[in-house]
Amino acid sequence: MKIAIKFFQTLVIAVAISVTLLSIPGMAAPAAAQECNGPAVLPRSHGMVSRINVKDFNKSMDYYQNTLKLKCNPTFFTPPYWAEFYQPDSPEASIGINPSQPFESKNVPL
Repeated sequence: MKIAIKFFQTLVIAVAISVTLLSIPGMAAPAAAQECNGPAVLPRSHGMVSRINVKDFNKSMDYYQNTLKLKCNPTFFTPPYWAEFYQPDSPEASIGINPSQPFESKNVPL
């Protein structure tokens, strides 16, 4: 239960900040090519990934890594289609981004 509460708190904050800052031109610096330098977290048997569809994959990578200070998981990194981020103290709760239409979020239980 603690994991779920922490996950949803992180998700709400991330989505609120994402919508606010990424909708303002110039607030997120474009990045030519993003890297995923976080420690690998192997596939999980439990947890949750919340998918956030984004308009610009590189800007979003920069935002989640550098602004929100989340770690990118190289185990689940396939640019420019998918990147997954987590807090080091709670790797079973992740936020995944992918550039697709329509722009809606979905939770995927594992």
